[in-house]
Order: sequence, then C-alpha cells, then structure tokens
Amino acid sequence: MELTLLGVGLLLLIFSWTKQIRTAILDNTRDDLFDLREEVRERFLQTPAGLHHPLYNELRGLINGHIRYTEGFTFLTLVNGIYWGQKHKDTLRHVHAQINARFTADDPELTAYADKVRERAVLLMFEFAIKRSLIALAIACIAGVYMLAKRLLQAIPSINFTFKMKPILTAAAFSGILLSAAAHAGVTTPSSCARRIIEDGALKVAMR
Repeated sequence: MELTLLGVGLLLLIFSWTKQIRTAILDNTRDDLFDLREEVRERFLQTPAGLHHPLYNELRGLINGHIRYTEGFTFLTLVNGIYWGQKHKDTLRHVHAQINARFTADDPELTAYADKVRERAVLLMFEFAIKRSLIALAIACIAGVYMLAKRLLQAIPSINFTFKMKPILTAAAFSGILLSAAAHAGVTTPSSCARRIIEDGALKVAMR
C-alpha cells in the first residue's frame, strides 16, 4: 500500500512538473521577452529614425529569435554548447565579433543600450534553461557538496587530496555543474561563453 501511494505521488509530481511548472516557466519567459521587445520599440520611437533604424530591426529580430528558441532550448543544449565552445574558442570568438558588428550603431548611446538589451535577453534564456531542468537542480546539489568538501579538505594542510575528473566530465558536465550551481546560488550572470552560445542559437533560429 505504501509503495502504491509512493508511486502515485511520484506520478503526480512528474505530471505537475511537466504539465504545469515547466509550462508556467515557458510562458513567463516568453512574456518577459515580449515585454523586452516592447521596451525596445518604445525606446526607438524616441529616435529620429524611429522603427526604421537598422539597430531596432536587429534587436527585434534577435528577441524574436529568443522567443522561438524557447521551443527547443534546454539545459543540456546549453551544456553541449559550452562544451563545443571550449573546443572551438577561435571560431566562437569570430562568431561573437560578427554578432557584435551587427549591433553597433553610430550613436554610442544606442550601442550601449543594445548591449544591455542583449544581456537581458541572454539572462532570461539562461535562467529559463536552469529553472526548467530537473537535471540542473540535481547537479546543483551535487556541485554544492563537491565544492564544500573541496574547501574543507583544502583547509587541512595535513591532507593532500586531489580531485580528479575525466576530461569529458571536466569540459562538459562540470562546466554545467558550475553553471547551475552559480544560478541557484544567486549568481545570475552567465559566462561569456554561455552568452555567445545562447545568442548565436537565437540568431540562427531567427534566420529560419
């Protein structure tokens, strides 16, 4: 009887997570992106070029890409992207330079504004990937124990303890561990690599 109740409870929890909580997170993220897009529209209406400004079109396209990207963007997508970025740093820097060139205006103030909008959009997507992933939640707990144990052992000089991890785990999973742990610890600024991966993904979706 107890096992049956436990099973029913787990099924209800899974149903609630997949049908309600994850859906609510998706809806909230999209609403925030729609609001950001409207803010950008209002800002450019105050410029001489208005909505015909090239930078407005670029920002609108980017935000629309982020909105569409929520359909397939996951925590594992982010971790895989970071793993790829670590192996192809030169390519990622080149892509980032091309993206930056698209969001540069003659007016330094508008360029700075565009940078802030891009950062806000990336942050929304970063939080979206973390909040919707049970894997990220579990990894965050593991990461917390790992880092706490490492600090305690390093504080004891008489113990020579070395944490060794396989290269694939270090490059992919452990980067994801630190990413999720940072998010749940309140550090809500994604790394430059994560930002480039998220933004590049949104722009690719926008071009489809």
